Amino acid sequence: MEGLLTLVRSHKSFAELPVSDFAVGEVRMELKVSLKKLNTSLLEKTGHSALVTLIAEVFSRRIRKKGLTWSEVNRLKHTFNFLQQGGFNNDTELQAALIDADFNYPEFFLYCVHNWRSRLLEFSDMRNQVEFLVRERHRVREICLGSSHGNRPGLNGIAADLLGYLGEQQEFIEELLGLQRAALQDEAISKSRERFPVGFSVPLLGLFIRLQIEKGILPRDNIGQLFAFFAAHFYTANALFISADNLQKKSTDVEFSTAQKMKAQLIGMLNWLNTNYNLSNYS
Repeated sequence: MEGLLTLVRSHKSFAELPVSDFAVGEVRMELKVSLKKLNTSLLEKTGHSALVTLIAEVFSRRIRKKGLTWSEVNRLKHTFNFLQQGGFNNDTELQAALIDADFNYPEFFLYCVHNWRSRLLEFSDMRNQVEFLVRERHRVREICLGSSHGNRPGLNGIAADLLGYLGEQQEFIEELLGLQRAALQDEAISKSRERFPVGFSVPLLGLFIRLQIEKGILPRDNIGQLFAFFAAHFYTANALFISADNLQKKSTDVEFSTAQKMKAQLIGMLNWLNTNYNLSNYS
């Protein structure tokens, strides 16, 4: 009888049928036990992280899903086994394994997007942002081409969605970069819109602008346009084309070392005033 059931369940048309009310309780219990083992394994390999929590939540919802089909049950079991046997040691390697396993759920897509957006904001120069996106696109392709899953011809599923997002972001930043370069090459524009070097790093420049806003020297209205103006008209030794979004982020996401450097700059300005205008005796 068991052999007959196995044969029936392996039939393609049967796989699309929902698990019967009689069997669904036992099937869900079996999946929950497997998920608990997987979660323990992931915690041992990578430690507590947002990605491990996301995996547990997504699988738990799939197990509780109404109308659970045998096809979905088989896919869950297959993915559990695949991840259980994975040789990853951190979130980056776990992310690669999920792409390999075609973990095609909106929550995972949004996790990757949020992670990449955060990484992009770490780069002050748009050229470095483009390089990062190119490297990530190559990484996703390599994951698929070297897939140990062996059941996905070509680039599709979650990999295709992620590559599409990375490509769109790269195209957008390259377009902005091209516009800035074109503006610099246009003699008429360059005469009316000069760009000047500044002796600050991008974090220091962002904080300097923020100080002027907080003290009422620069307006609070249209802050985005204000930072876009500084990004378009100034450059630093390490960022020839400053990202306006990164500049604005650095103005509020200030590291202690950056605040220390700014304090030293301000003290130097006060000392210059004291020396040149005899202000030492005035409070």
